[in-house]
Amino acid sequence: MFKKVNWQLILVVLIVPLVIMSPILFNGTALLGVDGYFHYNRIFEAEMQLRDRNLSFLNLYTFQQAGRIVNQVYSPLVTYFFGALLLVAGTWYKFQILTLYIVYALGILTMYFSATKVGLTKRWALSLGVVYTSSAAVYGFVFGATWKSIALAIVPLVIPSLVHLFEGRFNWRRTVYLGVVVALLAQFQVLTVAIVLPMLLPFFAHGVWVAQAKLRFLGRIVLAAMLAIVLSLNTIMPLAEVYRNTLISPVAMNMVPQTSPIFQPMYTGVNSNSDIVISVMAFLLLGMTIAFWKKLSVVTRFMAIVAIVYLVVGTSLVPWHLLETNYPGLRSFLQLPRRISLTGYALTIVVVSKVFMEVRPDNNVVRHLTPVILAVVSVLLLTQKVANNVYYVQNEKTPLYAGLQATPRNVYSPDIHTFVQLQPLFHDGDMGKLIYHVDRTTPDYVPVDSTTETHQPTYDAYMNSFSKQWRPYQHIVNGDGTMTLQWKSNVANKKRLIPVVAYERTKLVLNGRSLNVNRLKRNTVGALYVADRRGVNRLVLSYSPATITKLGMYLSIMGWGLTVAVITFIFLKKYDR
Repeated sequence: MFKKVNWQLILVVLIVPLVIMSPILFNGTALLGVDGYFHYNRIFEAEMQLRDRNLSFLNLYTFQQAGRIVNQVYSPLVTYFFGALLLVAGTWYKFQILTLYIVYALGILTMYFSATKVGLTKRWALSLGVVYTSSAAVYGFVFGATWKSIALAIVPLVIPSLVHLFEGRFNWRRTVYLGVVVALLAQFQVLTVAIVLPMLLPFFAHGVWVAQAKLRFLGRIVLAAMLAIVLSLNTIMPLAEVYRNTLISPVAMNMVPQTSPIFQPMYTGVNSNSDIVISVMAFLLLGMTIAFWKKLSVVTRFMAIVAIVYLVVGTSLVPWHLLETNYPGLRSFLQLPRRISLTGYALTIVVVSKVFMEVRPDNNVVRHLTPVILAVVSVLLLTQKVANNVYYVQNEKTPLYAGLQATPRNVYSPDIHTFVQLQPLFHDGDMGKLIYHVDRTTPDYVPVDSTTETHQPTYDAYMNSFSKQWRPYQHIVNGDGTMTLQWKSNVANKKRLIPVVAYERTKLVLNGRSLNVNRLKRNTVGALYVADRRGVNRLVLSYSPATITKLGMYLSIMGWGLTVAVITFIFLKKYDR
C-alpha cells in the first residue's frame, strides 16, 4: 500500500497551505473580510444547533436573532460540517487556521486529481494544483471568507467529465461521477452550478455526435442529471420554499467595475498578489492556441475555446453596461461578471499544460521547470499579500469597517471601533462574543411586503430596525427549535416595531395568542409591528416547512449517506488488492 503513496503530493499538501497562511500563524492575527461576518454567523448558528442538539429551520442564534432563514437556503449541509469544525476547534482563530488549510489543500488535490485524469504528468499536475489553489479562484477565502472560493476549489473535478462527454462513452461510473460532482457543487453554491453547466454543453454536443449508442448515452446523461437533482434537494427545496415569499433582493451591483482584469494585470511590486501568474497563463493560452492549433488534439481545441470564452466573458470586453441596462436582474443575480472568468481558471490552467504536453518543446528544462516556477512564484506572491493584509489589520488605527472591507454605514458595534479591538475575540473560548459584539448589515432572504432593491438606504433601514435594536430584547432559544422574544412595555396596546421578521409559514404567538402573519404590518425592511401589553411581553417564533420540502431534504441526506458509503467501499476495496 505504501508503495502507491505519492509522497511528493503529501508534502506539497502539507507545506503549501502552511506557507500561504504563515503570516497569520506567526502573528497570531486573524483576517475577516467582506463576507466574513455573514458566513461566520451561519457557521456559528450551525455550531450552536449541533452543540445544543436543537436543529431548526430558523436561525435561532444569529442574524440579530430575528427569526430569519439563512442556513437552510445557503449551503446547509456544508455549513453544518463547518459548524462541527468550529465545535472541535474551540476558538475562531483555530477554526480559521483549520478551514484555511482544508480549502487550500482541497484546491491542490482536486486539480491534481483532474489533471492526472486528463493525461498530464504528476509533476505538471502537482504544480498546477499549487498554481490553482493560490489563484484568485481560491485565495479569496483567506482575504474575505468568500464562500465561492470553496465552491471553485472543487470546480476542477468537472474537467474529467468534459473529456467523458466529448468521447461519447458514458459508463455507469462516469454517470455517477458527473451527478455527484454537480451535486457537490450545489452543496456549496447554486450560482456556481449555474455558471459551470454551460461549460458542459459543447462537449455534450460532440459526444452526442460521435456516440455509437446515442440513446444509451443520452439516457445516462439524464440519469446523471436526476442523481444531481436528488442529491441537491436539500438545497433546492428550502430555497424554492423561501422564495415563495417576497424577499429583499440581493444587492444590485454596477457590473462593469466588477469585471475580471485578467487581460490587464496590474503588477505593482511588493503589493501585488498571484493574479499575474494567471494572467501569464491566460496570454499563453491565447498565443499557443493560435500558434499551435494544427498540432493540438480535437479535445484540447474544444477545451481551449471554452476556456477562452469563459475568460473573455467575465471581462470588460463584453458590453456589461449594455447588458445590465437591458436585463437589470443580472445586477442582483450575477452581480460580479468576474465570477465567470474565475470559474474558467481551472480549465485554463489545464489547457495550457495540455498544449505544452502536445506541442512538446525540445528543451526539456523549459517543459519541466515552467510549471514549477509558476507554482513557486504564485505561492510567494500570495503569501506576500497575506502578510500585507495582516500588517494592515494589526495597525491600531485601522477602523473596524476597513478591516472588514466594508463601509462605515454597513457595520455597527456598540463597543468595538477598530479591528485590533476585535482580535481578542478570535481567541476567546466564548465564540458568541465575536458574533454578538459586531453587526455586519446583510439583509439577505428577509421577507418584505413589496420588492425592495438593496442599496444604501436599505442597509441603513436594516441597521436602524435590527442591528441597533435587537440587543435590549431578551432572546430565549427553546429546546424544540423555537425562540422566545421577551420585552417590557409601560404602555398597553401600543404598536411596537420589533426586530423580528416573518415568512408565510412562520408561526407567531404573542402573549399566548396566535398572530396572523399575513395581516401583520411591516416596515420597508421586514421588521414587524405588533400590539404589546403593559408589563412583560413574550413572542414565540417557530417555523414549519412544507411536507414536500422536508421530504426533499430527507431524500437528499439519505442519498448522500448512501453515496459516501459506496465511495468508501470502492476506495477500501481498491487498496485491499
